[in-house]
Parts: sequence; structure tokens; C-alpha cells
Amino acid sequence: MNKLNDIYTFLEKHLDKLSEDGSGGMIRELPNFEISAYEYLYFAELNLNDFYRVQSETQKTERLISCISNLKRAIENQIDSVFYVFNILPIFQKRNLGINKKLEFFGSSGIFRSNSIKKLIAIRNKIEHDYSKPDIQDLEISYELVSNFISILSNLLVFSKTIDIFLCEEDNEEKAYSDLAFSLDYDFENTTFKIELRNEKEKSESKEFEISIQDYNEFSKIFELSYLLHLRYAFASDQYILERLKSTI
Repeated sequence: MNKLNDIYTFLEKHLDKLSEDGSGGMIRELPNFEISAYEYLYFAELNLNDFYRVQSETQKTERLISCISNLKRAIENQIDSVFYVFNILPIFQKRNLGINKKLEFFGSSGIFRSNSIKKLIAIRNKIEHDYSKPDIQDLEISYELVSNFISILSNLLVFSKTIDIFLCEEDNEEKAYSDLAFSLDYDFENTTFKIELRNEKEKSESKEFEISIQDYNEFSKIFELSYLLHLRYAFASDQYILERLKSTI
């Protein structure tokens, strides 16, 4: 965690003096899935609506089972879409990591708390293995939860276009050559963050290093930091960003 500690120490000292000079990234293609996460979510909504229309218990049960299956597909589809865009999906596939490990990534990166989603997965697994009947109230809550989850991950798909970030002193005319700066670039091909801490007045603070997906814990925290820095002027204060980063050290 030395890299994270160096980043935290630098930003704690200088973040209030730094402003965003630009962001960038690559326009990434989405995976060629024939059915999207939003379509699966819509199917789940139809299942819930039909539950109240049909008369027989058998039909009601069938709608509930279909609903939870579509919710799970919506989750997995959206996760795989995000992982595909950031070139993380092949690594999870190579290691044969399932839905729970994928959810852990978003939990550890602070993007979304995964415990509630895991409950939905547990409900579906119970239906498959114990042949139990789902509860309509549980599914209505799960639907809202999955809807929020997909919406948040959709923001990540947009965020991929501006993931690179450069912060520097506001009063510097040649900002690219600012004495004090923080830059974070994402190498999509190698799934690696490249980070520069620059302080020409205190050379000991100036550092450059890389954090790859192989360093899973550090990678997930830098993923969150990049996301929060882009929300800095809208939803995330400097104090909150620093507190989130400090909690990972």
C-alpha cells in the first residue's frame, strides 16, 4: 500500500491548490451483446406487472421466477459491459471468476455496495437449488436496487471516455509544465494506471509509478479515486475524496 500512501500524502497536502486542467480517454466500443442490461431490466418490470394481472398461483410464481432471472441477467450483462470497456473482462474470464468476485470489485472500489446485490443472487440460487418460491416484496425492492446499480454502472461507461485526468495549480500560465501537478492516465491495453506526482519545489514528493490490475486491491482503489476526482466539482468534496482514499491505506 506504499503507492496509495504516497498518493494520499501528496493529495492531502496539495489537492486544495490543484484544479482540473483537462481530462481525456478513448472512445471505447461496447460489447456486441444482442440484449442489453436495460432490456433485461425491462423484462423484469414486465414480469412484475404481469404478477398482478394473472389470476392463478402457478402463473404468479412463474412471473416471479422469470423476474429474478431477468434481474440477475441485467446485473451480469451490465458488469460485463463495464469490464469489457475497461479491458478487465478477459482477466476475470481467464481466472474463471464468477459474479460474486465481479461484485466485489465494485464494492472494493466504492462504486457500489455489493451486499444487497449479493442477497439477490442468493435468492436466485435458493430458487435454483432449494426450489423455493420468491417473495413479491423482496423482488420489488430488488428491482429498484438493480435499476440503481445499472444506472450507476452506466455512468462508468460514460466515464471511460474521460478517465485520464490532469490537476495543476490554477495560477500557472503553462499548466502542462506546472511545478505542482497530479496526473492519472489509464492504459486500456495493459489495464494499468500510470500516475505522476509532481512537485518541482520539493523534489522528494515527485514520483511516477504504475498500478496494474494484477495489483488488484490498489487498482480498485485508484479506479475509485479517478472516478471521484471526476465528480469533484459536482458531488464529491475534497474532504470526502481524501477520506475515501485514506480508508484504503
